[in-house]
Amino acid sequence: MIIVYPDSRLRTVAYFNRWNLEAERVAEKVGRELQRAKHGIGLAAPQVGEKVRLFAGKNLQLAGPKAPKLELVINPRFQPLDQKTYPYYRQQDHHEPFLEGCLSLPGLWGAVKRHLQIKASWQTLRAGKLVNREAILTGLAAIVFQHELDHLDGILFIDHIRQANGRVYRLKGDQQIEVPLPTDDRLTD
Repeated sequence: MIIVYPDSRLRTVAYFNRWNLEAERVAEKVGRELQRAKHGIGLAAPQVGEKVRLFAGKNLQLAGPKAPKLELVINPRFQPLDQKTYPYYRQQDHHEPFLEGCLSLPGLWGAVKRHLQIKASWQTLRAGKLVNREAILTGLAAIVFQHELDHLDGILFIDHIRQANGRVYRLKGDQQIEVPLPTDDRLTD
């Protein structure tokens, strides 16, 4: 089950010592929950109540066009390759508003400044063994990577919005309604 805000487990920092049966169990749990999620494209271990430093991404092609549909990312790191952060998703020559959401904050959306091009490194599982991966990620894959990595450090997308004095929205029918930023003791309606 995916835990929802304001559950304190979302604020814990995840760690990774070594790959073992416990880490494998957590990876399976994260993958299973992400597959069940109707609208999710990424899910981190803290979102299922686990303190392991891993997340899963759905159809992100982190390791290229032949990447598996569900990718396991262990011990992720990144460095930005662009100088600025952007509160929108750049697709070809168009600049489109990109409202970020989260499975642990259902129904809430907001613009978060993220790097649109990063050099990412992580480990993944191949034939039962950890292998190192590295890739240049752009656009949505870069945004999701940064969002999920934040979860591993106890950071939520609303923290970035709060720091930038941004706005949070909730969908009501077909309309996007601005709502107050949630605090750690309640969600907004």
